Amino acid sequence: MTALRSAADILHDFRVSTPSSGPGRYYAICPECSHKRKKANQKLKCLGVTIDARGCKLGCNHCGWTDGAFYQTAKGTSRAAPVMSEREKADKERAEEQRRRDLAASRSKSQWLWASRKPLKHSIAEIYLRECRGYRGPLPPTLGFLPARDNHPPAMIGAFGMANETEPGVLVIGSDDVTGVHVTRLKPDGSDKAEISGESAKLTIGLDNDRLTMAFLAAGEPSQAAFAVVSTISAAPAP
Repeated sequence: MTALRSAADILHDFRVSTPSSGPGRYYAICPECSHKRKKANQKLKCLGVTIDARGCKLGCNHCGWTDGAFYQTAKGTSRAAPVMSEREKADKERAEEQRRRDLAASRSKSQWLWASRKPLKHSIAEIYLRECRGYRGPLPPTLGFLPARDNHPPAMIGAFGMANETEPGVLVIGSDDVTGVHVTRLKPDGSDKAEISGESAKLTIGLDNDRLTMAFLAAGEPSQAAFAVVSTISAAPAP
């Protein structure tokens, strides 16, 4: 059950001080502009505060800032639940929009990396799988090889996304269907993972679905079975 906030709690959240938190009309120092004014005017109570049965409403007569929060009865209970203030709603919307932009950029990068891959066969990534990891199965099309580039070491790359089963047990993922990639950076000879100071040799790019990451980690090192599990979960609807 959501905890009940009082008028005093709301005023405290906005850094507003009034003689009382009971219903009524008050005036207070504005937390948005008073500290920016000339010293002689910083103590002027220019913020109007209205407290009633619904909650608190704030409005500054100097800078025009308005905000507040109110209560409404939570469905199925006899207690009031706080509703987000306009400031909290705006902050949440900005954070969500930034998350979407970051995800889109990360996903675009993952698709670019997947499109840049080379075949796994006869690469040092195959040496890593065969010799270091002891994998003896067929090489899955959901894995590839990234040659060294600029300051980036060579790497094995695995794709997450909506896979197509071209034949029994064979999964293929096109670049446009990739929602994320897992990169394992390697030593130049493929004998083991790269040793990178202060960083993990592995990184995941583009994913926004925790189920994919959990499936990959549960499966262990990249393998045909691991990416089959991941691709199947990727295609499944959210619970």
